[in-house]
Parts: sequence; C-alpha cells; structure tokens
Amino acid sequence: MASLQRLFRAFEHRLDCTFDGRGREFWVIGVLTFLQGYAWFLVAPFFPLYARRLGADDMLVGLYTMFPPLLSVLVSIPGGAIASSIGSRGVFQYSLTVGFLAAGAYALSPGHWLLCLPQILFGIANALFWPTQTSYMTEVIPERNRGKMLGLMMSITAIGAALGPASAGLVAGYLGYRTVFVVYAVALALSLLACGLLPACNDRVNPGMLRDAVAGSVGSGLAVLSNPALVLTTLVSFTTFMFWAVIETFFPLHLEDRAYAVAAIGGIITVRTTSMTMARIGLGTILGTVRVIPLMFVSLLASAVFMMFVPLARTPPLLVGATAIMGAGSGILPVLTTMQIAMATTPEERPIAMAVDSTACSLGRIAASFMLGVVAKFMGSAASLVVGGALVGALTVGTALWWNYESRGGERREGRSHAPVG
Repeated sequence: MASLQRLFRAFEHRLDCTFDGRGREFWVIGVLTFLQGYAWFLVAPFFPLYARRLGADDMLVGLYTMFPPLLSVLVSIPGGAIASSIGSRGVFQYSLTVGFLAAGAYALSPGHWLLCLPQILFGIANALFWPTQTSYMTEVIPERNRGKMLGLMMSITAIGAALGPASAGLVAGYLGYRTVFVVYAVALALSLLACGLLPACNDRVNPGMLRDAVAGSVGSGLAVLSNPALVLTTLVSFTTFMFWAVIETFFPLHLEDRAYAVAAIGGIITVRTTSMTMARIGLGTILGTVRVIPLMFVSLLASAVFMMFVPLARTPPLLVGATAIMGAGSGILPVLTTMQIAMATTPEERPIAMAVDSTACSLGRIAASFMLGVVAKFMGSAASLVVGGALVGALTVGTALWWNYESRGGERREGRSHAPVG
C-alpha cells in the first residue's frame, strides 16, 4: 500500500496536480474507468454482429440495442439518488455483480430471442456505474485542476475503449464469438478487486432510504432542468448518443455488408476509439483557450457530416479517414458536457444532474436504434448511416439556434435588470 501511495504522488507531481489527500481514490477510479471503458467497447460494437449470428435481422438488432438505454432511463436517475445516499462503492459493486449475470446470459443464449435478458442486465449495470463514476470523479478532483483531470480521465476511458473492439474482433475470429463474453467477465472481476481500494461506505441499502431516494429523484431531475445551461448539455448529450447508437450498431453491420471479416471490423472500429483517445488528450491541452459551447456544436456537426460520407468511402483509406474524424469529433463531447455540468451545479446537485444527462444519452440511443433499425431493414445499413447523420446534423443546428436565442434573451433580461429606474 505504501508503494502505491508513492506511485500516486509521483503521478500527481508529474501532472502538476494535487487532490487534497484523495489521490488514491482518483487513481482507483481511473483503473475502474479504464476497465469499464474496455468492457463497454468490448460488448457494445460487437453485439450487433453476434445478434446477426444468432439469426436476428437488422430491425431486431436495432430493437435489441434499445434495451440497455431503456433500462438506463429507468435506473440512472434513481441510481444517482441512491449513490448520494449510500455511497459510491456500494453502487459500483452492485453494478459489477449485475454485469457478471449479463456476461453469463450472453454466452449461454441459444438464440437471438433470448438476447433481451443479457441486454437488460447490461443496461442496468452501466446505468448504475457511469453516472456514479462521473459524479465521484468531479467530487474527488479539486476545482482548480478540473479541466486537466477530466480530460485525463476521459482519455483513460478512451484508451480502454480503443482496446475493446480490437480484442473482440481477434477473440471472436480465432476463439469464437461466445468467448468475448468470458473476456468481459474477466474485466468485471478485475473491476471488483479495484473497488476494494475505495473508502468503505454503507454497502447495506436501507429499504426506507432507497424508497425515499427513488421517490425524490424524478422531482430533483426536473428541478435540475430549470437551469438553461443544463438544458443545453441535455440536448447535446441526446444528440451525441443518437450518433453513438448509429456508429455502434449500424456501422459494424454496414462493414459486414461490405464483406469485411470480423477481425477487420474490430480494427476499423479501433481507429474510431483510438482517434477518440488522441482527441481527448489534445483537448486537455487547449480547454483553457477555447470556448466550450461552440466547440460542442462544431464537433457534433462534423461527426454527422462524415457519417453520411461513410457509404461513399469505397476505398479503405477514405473509410479509415472518415472513421477517425467521427471518433475525434464525437469523442470529446462527453468531456465538454461533463465540464459544463460541473460548472453549472453544486456538489449536492451534481449526482442528479449527471444522472439526468445519462438519461438524455439513453433516450438518444433509444430513438436512433428504433428509427434506424427500421431504415436498415427496408433500405439497407448504408441508408441507416445517411439518415442517422442527417438527423444528428439537423438536431445539432436546431440546438445551436435555440441556444443562440436563449443566450441573447438572457443578455436582454440582464440588461433590463440593470437599467436605471425613473
């Protein structure tokens, strides 16, 4: 333990950052974030190909991918309230236990008609983990270091994410599709070990406390959205995760339709996750010199345009280039929205605000999975990318126009409040 403490302090000195005595917690959360980023990108981009192998058509694949975000809508806001009541370590452990059940159900599914169960469990596990992780992270990081350290933590996530698709492609190609879920279970086991290094908390859920937390969570979530800055991040997150649903569900199907082998598909998806990593690392160096909100809109719009270009990218270099730009553009958006939420909320409001943001992400995934699953079934996977890019682009422009109107209205109201009387 002493050697770990020395290692943490060496990292802090190297990064010119202190954590007011909570450095160990930050680095343990970093390990958890790396493992869960790896686990998510091991399963999520690979699942559409697995469902096809079990006999599902593209519309059913879209419907099955709706289950994790649907469960996130139902669980994430109450999960944020529960984390505020019982502490984060207990929520992490519950989420990882549910993830183990999902891994077993994935691996043992005899046909696509049973994939609903592991997808529901996968959704619950991630809906509990990610809002709690984000809230815990912003609590541990002092405000003076927040921009740099949020960028670093998102980069850690992206490094794990970069390894997930490549290893899934290799494992599925050489050891079989079901073996991917054994690797997923190993990542969860390592995460549980890391949880043991976090400070102890009340891991027993008092039924009365749980009932009160869930009952108050919806009202708290609506109260958070009275802040226009949080409405903005909610709209941006909804649109961003519409994009992510398309790129994680229908992009792999499109590559398979173009006769790419599963290992090659994993490699191409790795280009996206690697560009996410590089963009997040670069973002940490410029955050203090750029305006966050315009960068959100430019990144999202560029991602949408290049998504529509993918079906026209008939050569591997063009396809890889478009994939890299989509990864960089969409990859920095969670960093920007997290920063905006951290700046716009108090520590008491933050768990609920993060859970509301997670719910918006899930609703975006649900909308895209349902609509574009129908498009893919009747018009093909290429059409789902074109239509998805057009929808994301239109929503981005609409959100930018609303924010411009809201900002100007706020300036006018502030001007009137300071006008001389009489």
